[in-house]
Amino acid sequence: MKFFFIYVDDIRDTVKCHLEKSPLDVSAVQIEQIMSNIKKIHGPKNPLGGNPRLGILTLAAILRQQFGDRMEIHYCDMAFDCLESEDLRKRLRDLKPDFVGLSAMLPFAHIFHEVTKVVKEEVPDCTLMAGGPYLSSAPSRAMEDPCLDVGVLFEAEETLPELMDTLLSQGDLKEVKGIVFRKDGEVTFTPARPMVADLNQVPWPAVDLINLDQYSKAYRIIHPPKKSMPLFSSRGCSYECTYCHNLSGKTVRWRSAESVFGEMSYYYEKHAVREFFFWDDIFNLNIKRAHKICELIIDSGMKIRFSFPRGMRGDILTRDLIDKMMEAGLCQSSFAVESASPRLQKMIKKYNNFGKMTDTIQYCVEKGMLVTTFNMVDFPTETEEEMLMTLDYNLSLPHHDVTLFKVSPFEGTQLYDQLGGYDHYENLGAATFYKYKKSIISGVSAEFLEKFIKDFGLKFYFSKARLKRALEFISPHISTEDVQEHFQTIYSVAKMHYGIEGADLEDGEARGMLENILNPPKPSFARQA
Repeated sequence: MKFFFIYVDDIRDTVKCHLEKSPLDVSAVQIEQIMSNIKKIHGPKNPLGGNPRLGILTLAAILRQQFGDRMEIHYCDMAFDCLESEDLRKRLRDLKPDFVGLSAMLPFAHIFHEVTKVVKEEVPDCTLMAGGPYLSSAPSRAMEDPCLDVGVLFEAEETLPELMDTLLSQGDLKEVKGIVFRKDGEVTFTPARPMVADLNQVPWPAVDLINLDQYSKAYRIIHPPKKSMPLFSSRGCSYECTYCHNLSGKTVRWRSAESVFGEMSYYYEKHAVREFFFWDDIFNLNIKRAHKICELIIDSGMKIRFSFPRGMRGDILTRDLIDKMMEAGLCQSSFAVESASPRLQKMIKKYNNFGKMTDTIQYCVEKGMLVTTFNMVDFPTETEEEMLMTLDYNLSLPHHDVTLFKVSPFEGTQLYDQLGGYDHYENLGAATFYKYKKSIISGVSAEFLEKFIKDFGLKFYFSKARLKRALEFISPHISTEDVQEHFQTIYSVAKMHYGIEGADLEDGEARGMLENILNPPKPSFARQA
C-alpha cells in the first residue's frame, strides 16, 4: 500500500506578490516566463520556501507504527519543491498511491481544489482525504468538492489510524469519530472526537522523510541559519482573541519537560540539529515547565540556540524566566502587540498589559535577544489615529524588527463571523499588504493606508537610534559576523517590503549607518558564539 501526503501551497501567488512591488511587467505572458525560470532555479536543492510540516510528518510516523513495511509513505511539500498543481501529475502517475492525504491553509483553498482534481484524474481509484486548517475551518465548503472522499477534522493522530483500519476492512465510516465523508453523493459528519489528551504519547515526526539541511535554508529566523528543527511543546491557547483560530482548543495541553528535552536531544545527537523553533501558541503560560525545559538543556551541555518565531505572551513573561531561557540558548522571540489602541484591544479581546509588555521587550533587548513585534491594522471601525498609535508604540521601543499585517479574517474565528465573511481568494497576499486596496475593512482611505505602510517601515527601521542599535547589537548566542549578516538581511528586506529608497533618508548620518549595515566592513577577527 502507498500513502502520499501532499502539503498544498501556492508558489505562484508568492511570486506575484513580490512582482507587484517591482516595476516589472506582470502580464500573464510575463508571469508564465518568470514561473518557468523560477522552477528551473528552485526546488529541493535551492528551496523557494517551506518549513517541515510537523502535522504531516507526525501522521507519517503513526502510519509506520500501525502498518510497518506494509505501508510506503511518500511526502511532498509544494512550496519546498516549487510545484504547482499541474506539476504533481507525473509524481502521481509514477507513484500510483492507494491513499492521498492533503493539507492546506485557508488562503490556498483555490489551489487545494485544483490539486484534488489533478489527483482524481491521475489516480481515480485512490482514496482522497484531507485534513489541516482549511478542511477543519471550512469543512462544508471543502466537501463541496466531489473529488474529496474523506476529511479528518482537527487533530488526526487518533482519528487517522482508526479511519485507515475502517477503510481497509470496508467497515462503516459512521463509526469513526471526527471525520466528514462522502458516500453515494451524500456528505456525512460524524460526532466530534476529543482533542488528544496525552501529547507525550504522540510519536515524534518522521524527519527521515525530509532533508533537514535544505529545509533549514528554506525556513530561517537568524541569518545565516544553522541546521534547524521546529517543534511543538504544547497545543492550544486559553486566550479568546477574536481574530485567532480555535484549531487546537482553548485548553492548553502540555508535553512534559522531559518529553520536549528528549525530542531536542534526539535531533541534536542523531541529526546534528543546533537550532530549534518553538511553534507553541503560548509556551510561557506554564512557567514552572518552561524553567524545567531550560534547566534540562543547561545541564545537558548542549550548545544550541532557540527562538519563538510565533511569539510568547509578552505581558506575562517574567524576568527570571527570560534569564533562564537566555542561559539555555534563547536568541529571538516575537511578541504580539497587534494594536496599541485601548479600544481595539478590548474589542479584539487581546487585553495586553502594555506596561508589562514594554518592560518585557526592553529587558529582552538589554539581555541581547533579537525581538520582533507582530502588529495588525485595518480592524473593523479602526481609525487613522488608532493606526498611528500602533506605529508610535513601536517607535517608543528598542526592538529590532516588526511584522505589519493587514487584518485578514479566517473562517472559524469570531472576527470572520462578525464581518459576515471574507474573500481570501480575492485578497490573496493582503495580509502583508501586497494587495491591500482590494478590501479595506476599517474604512480608512487607500491613500492613507498606502502612506501609513511606508511611514511605518521608514520611521521604524531607518531612524538613527535604531540603525545605531543594529550596528552595536551583541548576542551571547550569535557570532559578530552572523549578527552583521542577520541585520543585513533584515534591512535589505525592509527596503524592498516598504519601498524605501536612499532619497527617503534625509539625514546623511542615517544613510551612512544604513550603508554600514548593508555592506558591513570585514572584521579582523570574529567573536565565536
